[in-house]
Parts: sequence; C-alpha cells; structure tokens
Amino acid sequence: MLAAAFVSLALQTAPEPEAAYAAWRSGDLTEAGRAALDALTALEAEACSIGPDGARLAYMVGTAAAFGLIEDEPYSYWFWAARRIDAAAGGLNHARLEAAERMSGEPGRDPSLDSRFARSRYLARGLKADACATSSGALADPAPGDGPAAYLAVLVEPGRAGEVRRAETLLAYPEREGEALAGAIRGAFLPLTGHGERFITFDPCAAFFDEVMNRVEICRD
Repeated sequence: MLAAAFVSLALQTAPEPEAAYAAWRSGDLTEAGRAALDALTALEAEACSIGPDGARLAYMVGTAAAFGLIEDEPYSYWFWAARRIDAAAGGLNHARLEAAERMSGEPGRDPSLDSRFARSRYLARGLKADACATSSGALADPAPGDGPAAYLAVLVEPGRAGEVRRAETLLAYPEREGEALAGAIRGAFLPLTGHGERFITFDPCAAFFDEVMNRVEICRD
C-alpha cells in the first residue's frame, strides 16, 4: 500500500506537457521552454519521451534555448532530438520540421557536445515510438501580437554600405511573424558585418546603431 501511494504521488506531481503547450500558445517563450524541459525530463525518466509530445517538447526547448532563455541547454542538440523523435513517432508539422533541420546539430560535429549526444536515448539506430508515449494535440502558435516579445533567427548577407541584402528566416517565434520581421530587416541599414546567423529579440522592438551612431529600430506590427 505504501509503495502504491508513492507511485500515485509521483504520477500526480510529474510535470505535464500541457503546461508547456499553454505557455507556448500564450506567447510566453521563456515559460514554454522551461515547462517543456521539465516535462520532457520527466518523460525521459519514464522512457516515454519518444512520441508526438516528446518531439514538440524538444522543439520548444530548442527554440527557447536558441534565444538564450534557458541557460546551459544547447539548442542544436534539442532540435536534433526533435527531428529524431519525429522520425520515429511524428509530432512536428512540416514548417517546424524544416526549422529543426536548419537549427539542428549532428553527433560528432561539435566536440563540446559529444558527451551529450553519446548519452542521449535518441541516438540509437532503429528508434521506435515508446508504447507509453503521449500526444496532447497540435501545438498552436500564439495569436498575432500575443506575448511580450517575438524572436527571430536569420541568416544575414550584408550588401553595400551596411545594407542587409538578404535575411533568410531560420527560426521564428511566433512563427507567423517570422517573414514580416525578416522582410523589415532586408534593405535596412544595420551594423551587421559579415555573412552569418543572427538571433534577434523584438521586445517589442529591436534597436540597432548604424556606423554614425544613428539609432535604428525594427518593431513588431
């Protein structure tokens, strides 16, 4: 009876995926990432993480980590995990799977993450869905303008005199704001030297200073 009571208590107190889904829908990426990490850790402990919820939770963790909202969590690992889980059990829609592929790392590519990949339960060949895996339904994007901030990862290619010639969206939250924000960056004169990835937070605006210290702002609509 005592053992049964402990099991019941553990089931009652384990973090639920629904809390992460609710935070994601509300526009709170910080809370969504933290709640997703807690829920996914609990599912991994029970060997129940290879399922649709696991793929979506890993995607949420990766997104929050990419913008520095979860410390000490490598986003490239979590997007890789989301891809691996999705391949075995589904869970990501086409747009999120493409974003995960763009942001994903791979085992052996970054020596600092070798141990992380090596101990991952998603590394095994022939990965299959866990019988106890769950699915809490579709992961809905926030409504336009919801939440305190928007986040955009872009691949930037500068043009002449500091003009941004190309800004390719790699990852956005909320997703439907990504192209509009990237479009606002294209053609702007920003101090973004060199071709490479940029991670930008719009809260609600992102501020830049050009070469003569003029302040340039790009804001959410």
